[in-house]
Amino acid sequence: MGITINDSLALSIGITQANTYSSIGNNDVTISPSSTQSLDYDVRGFARVWIDKASRDLDRPIVHATNVSVGITKGQLDENLYTLLYTELKTQYTSTTDVMD
Repeated sequence: MGITINDSLALSIGITQANTYSSIGNNDVTISPSSTQSLDYDVRGFARVWIDKASRDLDRPIVHATNVSVGITKGQLDENLYTLLYTELKTQYTSTTDVMD
C-alpha cells in the first residue's frame, strides 16, 4: 500500500516533481504512551518518497522521507495502525491517490 502525491514537491535533489509515490511499507511502526492526557498512545512510522512507484519497485533511492505520527485511544489499538498512519500522511498534502500494491 502507498499513495501517489499529486502535489508538486520541491525535492532535496533540486527538482520539483508531481505524482511522487510514498509508502510506509515495510518500515517499523512504534507505539508509545502519549504525552497528552486526551490520548493514550502515540503511533509513529516513517514514510519514504520516490520519484514514482516504478522507482520504488526498482529499489531506486528515495528522494524524501518524513516521520508520521498519530495519537490514538486504547479503543483504536484494534484498528489497522498502518491505515491510521496513511490517513495522517495524506493530511500533509492537498491531493493524494491511494495505491494498492
